[in-house]
Amino acid sequence: MQLVPGSPAARQSRYMRLLLPAVTYYSNDRNSAPYGQQWREGVPAPDSYGVDSHPERFAGLHSAALALLEHLAGDYDVEVHGDPVHARDLLLDA
Repeated sequence: MQLVPGSPAARQSRYMRLLLPAVTYYSNDRNSAPYGQQWREGVPAPDSYGVDSHPERFAGLHSAALALLEHLAGDYDVEVHGDPVHARDLLLDA
């Protein structure tokens, strides 16, 4: 099954994904690591999932998410609450 974007309804604008700049990232051994290709074998090491170094890698994700929220709030009848207390309901018990 392939998803196909639908046409916007009347008075709705088409969402255009934010273009992110190309950035070169470097591994701990100072070799360039193209985004998404740090592990040459294609599978990250199991202990890499808990690593939270280099948070700047996610700046583009945050920008894209904010742009999407702005689009949705502008075109749909929704309320946007920026207070993190509202996210408490999304937390899952481990």
